[in-house]
Amino acid sequence: GENKGVEEKSLKVGVNFIAPWKEVYKFPTFDQNHTWEDIKFQTQEGLQVSSNIGITFSLEPEKIPILFAKYRLGIQEITDTFIKNNVRDAINIVASKMRVEDLYGEKKEEFFYKVKNILHEELKPIGFNLHKVYIIGNFDVPSIVTEALNRKIEAIQRAEQRENELREAEAEAKKQIATSEGLAKSRLIAAQAEAEANEKLAKSLTPELIKLKFLERWDGVLPKVTDGKNFILNLDQIDQKR
Repeated sequence: GENKGVEEKSLKVGVNFIAPWKEVYKFPTFDQNHTWEDIKFQTQEGLQVSSNIGITFSLEPEKIPILFAKYRLGIQEITDTFIKNNVRDAINIVASKMRVEDLYGEKKEEFFYKVKNILHEELKPIGFNLHKVYIIGNFDVPSIVTEALNRKIEAIQRAEQRENELREAEAEAKKQIATSEGLAKSRLIAAQAEAEANEKLAKSLTPELIKLKFLERWDGVLPKVTDGKNFILNLDQIDQKR
C-alpha cells in the first residue's frame, strides 16, 4: 500500500535499539514555527510584492507515516520544499484578487485568513494542523508605491478630519439655532401673556373704578384752579382724559 516500507512505530524517550539497515526520521508533534524569506506574489493590479512569511503548525501522530510515505523526507525538508510551495501558491491565489492597498489596510487580516483556509484544506489530509499564517515585518513594495499609499492615507485622514469638523460645526449651528428659537419663543410667550394681561386690565377699568382709584390716590391737596368760591374736582373730565 501507500505506507510500504514505512514502519508505523514511534520511539519512546530514552535508549532505543535500531537495526543498522533502518533509518530513523524525527517528526516532532509539538507546535513548530517555520519561516521563509522573500516570498513573492502579485496583486490584482499585477504589482509584484514580497514578504517574509511564517507558519505555525503541529503534526497528527497517526498521520505521520502517511506524510513520510508521500515525501520520503524529514519534516524540515518537507516544510522547506513542498510546504513552502503550498504557502506561496495559496498567497498568490488570494493576492491576485486583492489590491495592494488592501494588504496595507483593513483587509490584511482577511488576506491571511483566506490563505490559511486554502492551506488547511491542502495540508490537513497529510497530518498538518495549521494554526497560523503570518507576516514578519511588512510587505515589500516599490518605494514609489509606498509613497503613493502614504499620500492616499494622509488624504483620507485629512478628509475624515474635515468631515468631523463639519459635523461639529453643524452641531454647533443647530445648537445656536435651537437656543435662538427657544429665546424667541419665550419672548413671544411673555409678550402674549403681557398683552392678554393688559387686555384683561383694560376691560376691567370701568369709569367707576377709575374714579375710585383716583380717590384712593388723592393726597387731599386742593386743586390750584377754583371758581372763586368752591374748588372744582371734575371726575368726568378725569374719565375723559383717561
